[in-house]
Amino acid sequence: MNQALSVAKYLDEAPWKYGAMVCGLLCICICADAMEVMLPGYIIMSFENTHGFERGMIMASSVIGATFGSLLNAWYCDRTGRKPTIILTMAITFIGGFASTFARHSYDFAIYRLICGLGVGASGPSFWALGSEIFRGKDRGLYLSIMASVYSVAVAALAGTAWVILGNNLDGNRIYIGGTWRHLVFVSAIPSGLAVILCSYFLPESPRLLVEQGRIKQAVVWISKISGDKDIYAIEVSIKAGMYNSDGSPASFSTNEEMLCGSPEAGANKSEESSVVVPPSNHVTICGLWNLKNYPKYRTLLVTMCSIWFCYMYAAFGIVNWIPFIFSGFAYTNTYFAMLLVTLCMLLGDTVILIPIASLLCSLFLFSNSLKS
Repeated sequence: MNQALSVAKYLDEAPWKYGAMVCGLLCICICADAMEVMLPGYIIMSFENTHGFERGMIMASSVIGATFGSLLNAWYCDRTGRKPTIILTMAITFIGGFASTFARHSYDFAIYRLICGLGVGASGPSFWALGSEIFRGKDRGLYLSIMASVYSVAVAALAGTAWVILGNNLDGNRIYIGGTWRHLVFVSAIPSGLAVILCSYFLPESPRLLVEQGRIKQAVVWISKISGDKDIYAIEVSIKAGMYNSDGSPASFSTNEEMLCGSPEAGANKSEESSVVVPPSNHVTICGLWNLKNYPKYRTLLVTMCSIWFCYMYAAFGIVNWIPFIFSGFAYTNTYFAMLLVTLCMLLGDTVILIPIASLLCSLFLFSNSLKS
């Protein structure tokens, strides 16, 4: 039997424009999430007659919702798919954000922000899962770095919008006379609504996930769209040849990675003592990734990246969310303009430092793995 053409090879041969389109769609989703999460810090000063508990409740509501949303994502995303999860969760984000415009009390606002945070937390992991599964190998590091950097773009855009709607110019006069926090909340909800529409029409599903779930025909359709190969029958035959033996039984693979990326033994018979049979529907979850002995390098990488991300987000949420309120306590301070300067510095740091460093780290990681193999 000839070696089957793997899913990864089909995706790696896809035109770069398709990956750029997916990256652009995911960046819009990330911008929508970032604006919704950072929004309370810019409007908390507009809430009059609120005490410390109410301010803390408003600031924490989005984060609490995001925490529960991220836990639900691990269960929901692998079962329904990346695309349906992103569309549903972005719709929840839009509903929560748009409803916040009509809040009459701080408690109402906190409930709406909790709903919005639920969508933000449930959507976030899906962006990175879809991107890492669908981008070409040689472009993956660049696109994922752009997705990480665009968060600062959204925060800077939010700061600029807040300055125009709620702030004063350098002469101390209001830029937009009559602007209220409701206008800012409404504008911030627009990106999530736009993301729902665009993703519904243009965002693909992950062929890797479909293959793992045994949904071969759907995977073949998406592979054909992504790669530009119109011979659907040939794609299906090639994918199935690498997953099944000649007698129709599931092929034996050492890991799930071999099933998706291909191996010289794909489709060949192996002894039960030397391999583990991985059927197409067996998807490796985070818990399975932690327990499998075949994934020690990924387990270490997972712990390292989670630790770095936790430290980064702990500082980012703590500082950026409360800086507008802290600035308001200083006399003669144009609070919103000061926040715009701070976020522009964050954007500059991401643009100049993050992308080159992330690309270098990804290159070193891939190079070290190639040496081991």
